[in-house]
Amino acid sequence: MQEQRERVRIMLCRYHLSQSWLMNELEKRGISVDKSSLSDILSGRRRSGDKTEKVIDSALTILEKYGKCYAGEGE
Repeated sequence: MQEQRERVRIMLCRYHLSQSWLMNELEKRGISVDKSSLSDILSGRRRSGDKTEKVIDSALTILEKYGKCYAGEGE
């Protein structure tokens, strides 16, 4: 899980995207998370639980799709 958290943080930085952007994208997919919870999840202060796993997995899916569609990765 720590590797996945780190990957989300790296991808946000690489694509110059904010956590607010990610929160909005998660919300579009029916996953509601507030700023402090997302920060806790990405920093590792909130390490386990179904919602934590769902947020991380969904964030990776969103960011991987973003990379393919908008950042020219995966071509």
